[in-house]
Amino acid sequence: MKNEQNKQDWDEVLEEEAVAWIARLASGDASTADKSQAQEWRERSPQHEQAFQKARRLWLGMEGVRGLITPTMDSKYPLEKKSEQTVLRRWVVAAMLALVALGGLLQEDWLRVRLADHYTGTGERTSLSLADGSVIHLNTHTALSVDYTASIRRVDLLTGEAQFVVAKDDRRPFVVHAAEGQTRAVGTAFFVRNYEEGATVTLLEGLVDVTVDSFLPGEQAGVHLYPGEQVTYDVTKGLAQTQSANLRLASAWQRGLLIFEDTKLLTVVEEINRYRKGYVVLATDEIADYRVSGVFYLDNLDQALTTIQSQLHLSALRFTDYIVFLQ
Repeated sequence: MKNEQNKQDWDEVLEEEAVAWIARLASGDASTADKSQAQEWRERSPQHEQAFQKARRLWLGMEGVRGLITPTMDSKYPLEKKSEQTVLRRWVVAAMLALVALGGLLQEDWLRVRLADHYTGTGERTSLSLADGSVIHLNTHTALSVDYTASIRRVDLLTGEAQFVVAKDDRRPFVVHAAEGQTRAVGTAFFVRNYEEGATVTLLEGLVDVTVDSFLPGEQAGVHLYPGEQVTYDVTKGLAQTQSANLRLASAWQRGLLIFEDTKLLTVVEEINRYRKGYVVLATDEIADYRVSGVFYLDNLDQALTTIQSQLHLSALRFTDYIVFLQ
């Protein structure tokens, strides 16, 4: 698993470097030295050339939206004065990196959805009633499968987040598998959110046991959760310490809300991306730690972005209605 992760990290580095080279070459002010250095970079390995060709295909595929690349900023918060080519290059790089990331996410999500019995799209929420009287409330972008047998009620949460309201059945425990861990209950109510490499379990009522299938030597293998408690586990670090949960925040999505209390802008944007069709990108690392507090409606996240932009004195650039850059 570690070797696979290292390869994935290396592939991401190559993709980012390739995007930067394409942006430089396509900016209109690439020098002969730039072209020579780009060629040298491509010849370092077959993987370098493969990454370059992938970035090139993305650039060619953006032909229909290239006219939107000239930054049109909110006049209230104008962009710092820089050369037009420098500004163009910066936004092209950001746009292409966003497309690379979004393309990977879409491919992974498509595979998960194909394996799921039930799923919701981006921004969708729904409820599912099971044969035993249990109810599952699916949050945005969630995929899961249900497998009931005579001895166990199993749910595989493939991606996303759900609330489980479990009908009591002492003969058949209700087990939710997410990432490489599981949450076991008999009759209770709890949330599970899948984070790809782990999950967070939040208990509303009753009792549940949370265990991790693979964990580091010396790490706790399982924990009992009591109402109002929360625990997160990671496939490489095992179980974290149990914490008190803010149930008002954890359940906000069921009321159609996103609530932030002194939350980093990076985290806020990641949450908005879960519910909003498209992709919001922070153009600079400097603003990632800006703090946001507020209550926003899930059915009007563009207004949420406008409010955040105004509060933090940020500029925004949009590529169609889907990709938004904040600076």
